[in-house]
Amino acid sequence: MIKRFLAPVLTLAAFGLPARADIVEYCSGSNCGATTQSAFNNVVTLDGYSYDGLETFNMSGDLSGSMYTDSTTGIIFQDFEGHALTDTDGILTAPGGDTIVITIPNTILALSMTITVGAGLCDNYCAEGETAGFLGFINNDSPTSPWTVSISTLGDQDSVQINNFNAATGGMTQSATPEVGTLLLIGAGLISMRWMKRLPKPRFLRTQQTASVLS
Repeated sequence: MIKRFLAPVLTLAAFGLPARADIVEYCSGSNCGATTQSAFNNVVTLDGYSYDGLETFNMSGDLSGSMYTDSTTGIIFQDFEGHALTDTDGILTAPGGDTIVITIPNTILALSMTITVGAGLCDNYCAEGETAGFLGFINNDSPTSPWTVSISTLGDQDSVQINNFNAATGGMTQSATPEVGTLLLIGAGLISMRWMKRLPKPRFLRTQQTASVLS
C-alpha cells in the first residue's frame, strides 16, 4: 500500500519544483504576443485578485530625489542611475535613457500601469512605440519578500513616464495549491515508514514468546 502512494506523491513534488520565481509581463504593444492586456485581466479575475484602486502620483509628499515611495501601497519607484525623478502634470518621469526600477511588496501579486515611452522600447517588449501603453506584471510565486521589475527605453533621449498604476492583492488559486515543501515532507515520511519496517526491533520492544511444553 505504501508503494502505491509513494510514487504519485514524489511525482507531484517533482512537478511542483520548477514553478517558482515566475513573473509574467503583459503589455499592449505590437510585440506582446499572447501576453496582452486582456490576458492580464483574465488572469487577475481567474486568480481572484482584488485591486486596491487606481493610484496617481502625489509628488509633494512621496517624491524624494531619485525615489518615489507610494504611501498607500508601499510600492517604490526609483531611478536606477540615481538621477532625480520629476513631476510632469502628476506623471512620474525619469530622465532620457534612464531605467525605473519598481520594488513591490510581497503582499501585492499583480501590478498594472499606464506608461509612455516615446519612440523607444521598454525593457523586454512592453508598450512599443505607443504614446499611452498598458503594462502589467503578475507574480505567480506567492512571494515572501519584495520583488522588482524595471522599465527602460532603447533610445538615450527617450524618457520613461508612468501615468498611473493599480496594485492587486489576495487570490484564491495560490492559497489552494499545496506547497512543494509539504509534498516533499509527505514523501519523505512515507519512505521512512517503508524502511522502518525492515529495521530490527530493539530487544525491549519485542513481544516475549512463551514456550509450550507438550505432555
